[in-house]
Amino acid sequence: MGQVLYEQPREKLRAQGVRYLSLVELIQLIIGSGSARVSAAKLSKRVESLLLAGNFQYSSLVGIVGLGDAKACQLLGAVELGRRMVMENSGDRESTELVSKYVGELANIRGHQVVSYWLDGFMKEIDHKSYTLVKNEHYSLIAKRIFTDALTVHARNVYIFIVTKNSTKGPNPQEIGLMGSMYETSRLLGIKLKGIYAVYGPSCQEWGSVL
Repeated sequence: MGQVLYEQPREKLRAQGVRYLSLVELIQLIIGSGSARVSAAKLSKRVESLLLAGNFQYSSLVGIVGLGDAKACQLLGAVELGRRMVMENSGDRESTELVSKYVGELANIRGHQVVSYWLDGFMKEIDHKSYTLVKNEHYSLIAKRIFTDALTVHARNVYIFIVTKNSTKGPNPQEIGLMGSMYETSRLLGIKLKGIYAVYGPSCQEWGSVL
């Protein structure tokens, strides 16, 4: 049986549930209708670009032709509501056990890598993925890749582990920039970043407190 296609996000929501909507579909659900010149689908894609670029501000939103003041305020309110709900409802239970479990899994990894673990709202693991840190790659691009993938799997909570040779020197400038960008991106997208840890062999150190 082929995949069912839905013309409107509301149809898909009623049939499958809200967690199966893509980011663009969620934005379109909030926007509702488009304008005489621009469809809701096109507006949603433009809003998504701002969101993923970390430029989700009132001035940027109202600059999109066809969006307007009311829809810009609705979007900002929806994102802020999601952010606050995530902060209040994703408690730190099992956090220590999870970190220990993940560090054990990463103990034998070699090379400079970032590993992201994605969890749902009940702190159950969905999946994880490793990203190689390329020299001179801008940290905002790495953060964008990680959280775009997190949105794809409908993650609500994320743990980040930076595999390094030696954490005693602390994070380098690229790693500090990466951490700052990840915290900002997670805030904008309403995904709880549970912590950023440096892993070196069987040991780890929390680096999020460096910021």
